[in-house]
Amino acid sequence: MKAISYVMSVMLMLLVVSVACFTAFTMTQGWLGEALESYTYSFSSPFTGSFEEFSVEDAKLEYSGPYSYVTVYLRNSGGIDVRISSVYFDGRRAEIVESSQGGTSLLLRPQESGWLKLRLEYLVSKGELHEIVIWSDEGKKETVDWVF
Repeated sequence: MKAISYVMSVMLMLLVVSVACFTAFTMTQGWLGEALESYTYSFSSPFTGSFEEFSVEDAKLEYSGPYSYVTVYLRNSGGIDVRISSVYFDGRRAEIVESSQGGTSLLLRPQESGWLKLRLEYLVSKGELHEIVIWSDEGKKETVDWVF
């Protein structure tokens, strides 16, 4: 009989400790999560700045004969070089005719900006929404919707 009483006491104690731990965890979860998150982000990661990151800063439209020319201004905001050599305008591949570096592609070093001039074989409508999709050679895609 003493053995059963001893086992029951141990089980009751384990139940009380489990409930207390669960209660303490749920009560401190919000505070603890915030503290751990701020502690984790205070260290610099070896991967910081090692991904391609670029954005469209501006786009200009001009016409010449039957063609539309769109100049897209880009900035590399990442920590590694980005080469751009493929652009789509409203779902169609656009011909890159010039870049700020003189060729038909653009290599942006970290924190550097540049531009690409696109020739489209149709007249682009002003006042309408157009989609510009820029692809890096490594597969990073940036999509912007633009109204000229």
